[in-house]
Amino acid sequence: MELAFLTKGLRRICERQELMRDEFGLLTSQKIKNRIDDILAAEHVSELPIPGNITGDSAYEISFSSDGYILLNANHLNNPKDSKGNIDWSKVRRVKIVSIGGNVYDNQ
Repeated sequence: MELAFLTKGLRRICERQELMRDEFGLLTSQKIKNRIDDILAAEHVSELPIPGNITGDSAYEISFSSDGYILLNANHLNNPKDSKGNIDWSKVRRVKIVSIGGNVYDNQ
């Protein structure tokens, strides 16, 4: 998939392991990196190895721990829709990370 980020700061943290480790701790940063690698390796959102939750019109939440998540938005110019007008996540191949949330700090 093609990956974008909501902010430059979020991009910087997600692309530089040492910044991510400083922000979230060693264990959590590795879990987040694994999920980002999963996103990049998949062709479409439906191919992600961890099922996600649809949270709103164009948001998709994937977990990296029992209480941590990465929130994605579909990021096409014209997002693919199903017959009901909802995002067709099986055809989404461009996403934007809009946040990393939940209890994400491992205090290391």
